[in-house]
Amino acid sequence: MGAPEACRVEVGTLAVITIPGRYCNTHIIEGARALTLVDVGSRDDIEALRKAVRAIGKPVSWVIPTHLHFDHVMGLEDACRVFSARLCLGDVAYACVTSGRRPRPVQPRCVPHFFSGWLWQGLPLLARRDLSLVGRVGSPLGRNELRCPMGPALSDGQPLPKFEGWTVLATPGHAEEAICLVHEAAGFLVSGDTVLNFRGGEWNPLVTDEDDYHKTRERLRRLRVRAIFPGHGRNLLGEDLLPHIRFAERRCS
Repeated sequence: MGAPEACRVEVGTLAVITIPGRYCNTHIIEGARALTLVDVGSRDDIEALRKAVRAIGKPVSWVIPTHLHFDHVMGLEDACRVFSARLCLGDVAYACVTSGRRPRPVQPRCVPHFFSGWLWQGLPLLARRDLSLVGRVGSPLGRNELRCPMGPALSDGQPLPKFEGWTVLATPGHAEEAICLVHEAAGFLVSGDTVLNFRGGEWNPLVTDEDDYHKTRERLRRLRVRAIFPGHGRNLLGEDLLPHIRFAERRCS
């Protein structure tokens, strides 16, 4: 499949704008008066985001990583600085960043799935501007020392502050600290790496805990979703999508 393209998905006055980045997609949630940036993978992504935000014409309130893996966080500090925004984290990620807690690592037997996923993306090299962050920012090697003004920690089931209708879901499995953002009335799910789209819509075979991921899958399948905005690959559009998401490869366990 080809690389994802920038696109805007709307339901009434609600919109999510997707900007493909060096390592992952950034999804811009447009609220009535402000924007949220979800996942900023590289410092090299900032200029494209600056243009998109300028075109929309609203300020950025929050920058939110769906989890702390390096390919979703290398651009967070620059994004907070450029847009004068605050970093919002799920409560597990918040503990990792503020208290030095180490997130649970990916199961070793799942590591080959990382390389197959990177191959599907075209094997992007680490950007030169991101090299200075290695060891400080981003799991599995980084210490998650994010130097940004902090917003509130986001708990499971909590409404996203300032963004009516959006709710935070704790979705551990691929990462212990993973979250998704859902707008149930619109049927929108910003999934991070909990759902991918390299092969038509699939659950992520790269996991930290299979039991957690099983519970997450069962929870998400109960949602009626018509648009999935994944961390990697093109957006998925259709009716009642989640029951049809499949396993792309043999699972780790």
